[in-house]
Amino acid sequence: MWRKWLISVLIIVVAISLAACSAQQSSQKVNQQPATGQPATTEAGKGQGTVAKDDKNIKVGIVVNGQGNFFNAGIFQETQRLVKEKGGTPVALDSLGQREKMLSDIETLIQQNVDALIVLLGDPTFLEPALKKAKEKNIPWISVAAGFHPLVDLEIDSNDWAMGAKVAAYMAARLGGKGKIVEIYGDLILPTRARAEALRAVLKEYPEIQIVERHAYAWPGFLEDCRKWMETVLQKYPKPGDIQAVFAAFDGAGIGAAQAIEAAGRKEIFVVGIDGDPLAYENMRNKGVFAATAAHDLKGMAEKAVEWAFRMAKGEKPPVKMMFIDSPLITQENVPPATK
Repeated sequence: MWRKWLISVLIIVVAISLAACSAQQSSQKVNQQPATGQPATTEAGKGQGTVAKDDKNIKVGIVVNGQGNFFNAGIFQETQRLVKEKGGTPVALDSLGQREKMLSDIETLIQQNVDALIVLLGDPTFLEPALKKAKEKNIPWISVAAGFHPLVDLEIDSNDWAMGAKVAAYMAARLGGKGKIVEIYGDLILPTRARAEALRAVLKEYPEIQIVERHAYAWPGFLEDCRKWMETVLQKYPKPGDIQAVFAAFDGAGIGAAQAIEAAGRKEIFVVGIDGDPLAYENMRNKGVFAATAAHDLKGMAEKAVEWAFRMAKGEKPPVKMMFIDSPLITQENVPPATK
């Protein structure tokens, strides 16, 4: 028995010794790390943000592809406000709806050595030359409502597939699974492409719902463009029942269609859109033809973009490359009250 007891004691002693040795080695490894507060290095050998900075020293470049609707203008202004609120310096440029200007604007901000970039509604595939330059200088790139690209450090967005599916499902249910609709769409940016794809996914389950006309909205000038197009459609389909609904890729386009429908007295046609535009809300509160929208959390998206712009400027990496902000379905039954 004593031999077994002695062997057990020896095993415990050896185990404790090994644990102590391992802990000492770990401690030495930790102590060997530089305690400078510098960010972790990237593959290029530089920090993602060259030095650790206080918030007040951080300069954030902000670019929007144009302020033609409430969402673009709202999130552009909100990101600037939040950067200032955190003590940083926003350097903001409006590209006026011109993709080539947006590319040039971003390259200008890169040359100014901003600490992070927030790119609002800019197609990252088209902007790839600027993306590559940002990577070379280790400037974090945050896309908002723009779509995925492998070089983008972080994409913050509403889930446009889910938004499109929500309003499409609402439309299909209201139609009772059959009817004729028209669609206003856009192919230039991911959000509107995703919404159109979601519409088709829903309509696969409703073969008696037919898209009889489609229109690619103009940008800028979408409101008048969509109003005039809808006037032409109403002339082509003059009888009640010829068209039952309009699916608009975003609320602004739907508002243009709604104006034409109401002016023509064709209130049997209803409109669904996406964004949560205040003008759509106003029409819904007044029991107009605008029936439903999926609403962006504009402030939530701006807050997340600015939060990570500062964190990434200090060298922190996000846990994922895509973050989605929830977007509820708003109908005439739950439309928010007017703000005073």
